Amino acid sequence: FFKTTAKVNASVVATLILGFISCQLIYGIGFAKQNPEITQVRQVLPLIRPLRFNKLLVKLGIVTPEEIYSVSLPGKKAKMNYPLSELNCKGGSGYNIVFLFVDALRYDMVTKEIMPNVHEFSKNSVVFKNHYSGGINTRHGIFTLFTGIPGNYWDTSLQTKSGSALIKALQARDYEIGIFTGAPITMPEFNQTVFATIADPRLESQGKDSIERDENAIKDFEAWLTSIPKNKKFFSFVFLDNVHAAVFPEDKENTVFKPYWKTVNQLELNNDFDPLPYLNRYKNSVHYADKQLGRILKNLRDHIDLLKTIIVISSDHGEEFNDNKQNYWGHNGNFTKYQAQVPFIVKWPGKGNVEIEYATSMLDVVPTILPEVLGCSNPVSDYSVGENLFSPSKDREYRYVSNYSKDAFIEKDRIVLINEVGLLNYLDENNRPSSNKEIPSYLKKVLEETSRFLK
Repeated sequence: FFKTTAKVNASVVATLILGFISCQLIYGIGFAKQNPEITQVRQVLPLIRPLRFNKLLVKLGIVTPEEIYSVSLPGKKAKMNYPLSELNCKGGSGYNIVFLFVDALRYDMVTKEIMPNVHEFSKNSVVFKNHYSGGINTRHGIFTLFTGIPGNYWDTSLQTKSGSALIKALQARDYEIGIFTGAPITMPEFNQTVFATIADPRLESQGKDSIERDENAIKDFEAWLTSIPKNKKFFSFVFLDNVHAAVFPEDKENTVFKPYWKTVNQLELNNDFDPLPYLNRYKNSVHYADKQLGRILKNLRDHIDLLKTIIVISSDHGEEFNDNKQNYWGHNGNFTKYQAQVPFIVKWPGKGNVEIEYATSMLDVVPTILPEVLGCSNPVSDYSVGENLFSPSKDREYRYVSNYSKDAFIEKDRIVLINEVGLLNYLDENNRPSSNKEIPSYLKKVLEETSRFLK
């Protein structure tokens, strides 16, 4: 009897393991080949976390790079209805637009000591002091920046290659567009989402580490900038990656903050770990990124008309160093200001130097630029759930922030979470249980906003 039971148990375990491996293989190959019948499983089963192994599949010859990076539709009817109607864009200020973003840059880093170049730049800019990203990870932070819609649309946008309203409007106005990132735009798949309508975008940088790859992106940006025909309007997105990895040239010139953690070992992090050396390492990487931004700003001053150019300096998300003593390090862990709030500095011709204290969001960028700069006459509700950065409603109740498995609504003194199975959870601003468990009155509006752009 025991031998028989053992054989049955072994058989069951073997079947489960084989089934698990088979499911992961089916999903991995289906994802690489962009098969919507397979990839939509993540929307149907939100708790599932299937594996991806694109590079291995290419190496084995099972799929081609063209299949993985293709932005053509897979032949099925699209599920996105975004924008709701064709963009009608003419007129507007027609300014050039430059986005300078640093991955994982905390909201409190723009100081004279840490970021002297950006701090100086901010003195003649509009500084948004209470600005939140649309995500606590790169995927949703950048997606919401370029689309103006919540991060929950990511999967459907990826399946249908729906692109972004900002890029589409720029293309409609015949802007020259340049994308220069230290990290590949294929991980996450920005080439198939926000940049899907750009033919042959720059996919990656060359270099052995993030410092070299950022340097390569900056050099390519500088060459591109000088190649733009005179009087040609342009948009550029430069995205530096070294702060995300907390790396910098560890020499005397660039080692400003001491003592710093020389070798990062995530396994050592716990609630009793002294965050100062790790934070100092991070600050050194930020200080180095500021040097790179200073170089870019000088190049812009030397080669373009700043009176006809909007420059935005910001980040995709923040970075936590156990600020709330709950053993959270990095990002994508909670929705407190340490991970969700980002610096947002805008040099906009005619706007002057103003510090704005009211709540703003990355979802507000598209509904500001499209009508004011690109002259799009569509109602904002056609392409975004955000508001104009310079004239938001006075009674703004929340800001929408998301990650891979949760949606959060950041209120003034509370964080309302909708978790993986749709249940509400109430936290205070420090990620601890909130005594206020009142169901938000805006949930009906949220449901409409998170489904408005689906067919």
